[in-house]
Amino acid sequence: MTRFRFRLESLLRLATAQRNTRRQELAQALQAERIVQAQIDRLQRELDRALRQRQPGIGVVDVDRLLDAAREQLLLAAQKQHLEQQLEQVRQEVRRRQQLLAEADRQVRLLERLRDKQRRRHQQQLLRQEQKLLDEIANGLNYREAMG
Repeated sequence: MTRFRFRLESLLRLATAQRNTRRQELAQALQAERIVQAQIDRLQRELDRALRQRQPGIGVVDVDRLLDAAREQLLLAAQKQHLEQQLEQVRQEVRRRQQLLAEADRQVRLLERLRDKQRRRHQQQLLRQEQKLLDEIANGLNYREAMG
């Protein structure tokens, strides 16, 4: 009896390796997204602090402190805007990598289904051969009994 051998096994291994690579690439993009979002959150907190410093208190107004706070707020707002643009680019890359992973996963599943289908066919063929052999043995025994 022959052992099942999937002829496209090397292709399946290659597709699986590619899927694993795509998973790693997606994980890296998601990590980058988290990092950029954390930077935006930090800048937002700094912006809020700078805005509070611009609020004039009761009594003497320190104009230099207000001007410094306004400059800092403008700088932080520009940095935040730049980070938000980066975040959008990273999110686009995340979506692209998700699509690549989905396609790689489809390829692996397709090959696995084909392998499983061929394995079932092979097992059925083995069972038919075994049944045929058993039938021949039974026929031979019946023939001997009839002759003997």
